[in-house]
Amino acid sequence: DHFFCEFTALLKLSCSDTYLVELMAFIVASVDIFPPFLLSLVSYSFIVATILRIPTTTGKQKVISTCSSHLIVVTSFYGSLMI
Repeated sequence: DHFFCEFTALLKLSCSDTYLVELMAFIVASVDIFPPFLLSLVSYSFIVATILRIPTTTGKQKVISTCSSHLIVVTSFYGSLMI
C-alpha cells in the first residue's frame, strides 16, 4: 500500500534512450506546477498592495502576522517542487 516508485530512478534502469521521456515528464510537470504558482504569485502581489495601503502600522502588523504562516508554507511547498 505504501510503495513509491521514483520516476527518474526507474528511467535509469531502462536500457534505451530516455531523453524524450525525461523531456516530456519535465514539460508535464511544468504545466502542473507553474500555473498555480503564478496564480499564487499574483494573489500575493495583490495582498502586498493592499497591505501597503493600510494606514496604521498596527493594522499592517496584524495582516502580516496572519499571512506570514501561509506564505511560509506556500514558499516551502513551491520551493521544494522547483528544486
